[in-house]
Amino acid sequence: MPNRLEERASKNMAAAKTAKAGAGGVFGKLIQEHEEAAALLRRLRTSTTAGERQRLYAEVRQQLLAHERGELAEVYPVFVRYEATRQIAAAHDANARQIEAAIRALDAAGADGTAWEPALARLVTMVEHHVDEEEREYFPVAQSVLGDELSQALLERYQARKQTELQLIAKESRPH
Repeated sequence: MPNRLEERASKNMAAAKTAKAGAGGVFGKLIQEHEEAAALLRRLRTSTTAGERQRLYAEVRQQLLAHERGELAEVYPVFVRYEATRQIAAAHDANARQIEAAIRALDAAGADGTAWEPALARLVTMVEHHVDEEEREYFPVAQSVLGDELSQALLERYQARKQTELQLIAKESRPH
């Protein structure tokens, strides 16, 4: 069971980081989700039993996939409309495919297998790089190009899509 204090601290840190960055709308939400994912990944890396790893990994997997799929469906297609963000969309698409491949590799590794640690380390490194690139490079440019109104509209579309993706991923994960 996730520690409620850890969850609250993670969300508070995410809110502080978002406010500090001055990001609102969809970019503020994405930054908040990055912080929450980072906290989950830290807990996963320090988990000590296969059962704990499986439980935490199921949550990490679901959140990462829903986040990326929501971005791919609702946020980054808008970037293609503008010259200043078109290349960002292409780079993000490539990174998202790599993250999904790393997740599939971790799926195959199994929480108690010898391939688990290197596969998890690879995923964490990829996610950290991806988050850094988005927050440091992509989001500031996109926010200046898209503006507050479109960023807010994208937030609503992104959140709806992410909820749909979470439901689809949950269905995929159920035993048949």
